Amino acid sequence: MNNVNEIRVILGERQGSNIKIDYEEIVDLGDNNFEFEDIAQGEYELIAWIDVRNNNTLENGDYFVSKNITVEEDKNVDLTLEELYEEE
Repeated sequence: MNNVNEIRVILGERQGSNIKIDYEEIVDLGDNNFEFEDIAQGEYELIAWIDVRNNNTLENGDYFVSKNITVEEDKNVDLTLEELYEEE
């Protein structure tokens, strides 16, 4: 079993099993809050991802959530990760 202790929080775009990253923060599992700084205004996909195998590939068994957002000013977003399972 892998020792998972962080969540990748990304502003970018999911492209199949890959993620195009515009901005990324690594957040400890014990942290309840984090903040991106100096983000350009615009449309993004906000992604929270636990890469269980630590192989940089989004795959079944990882924990993942995404939400489309518009960055205009300070914004709070609540996210709940769920285990990813997609039939192939």
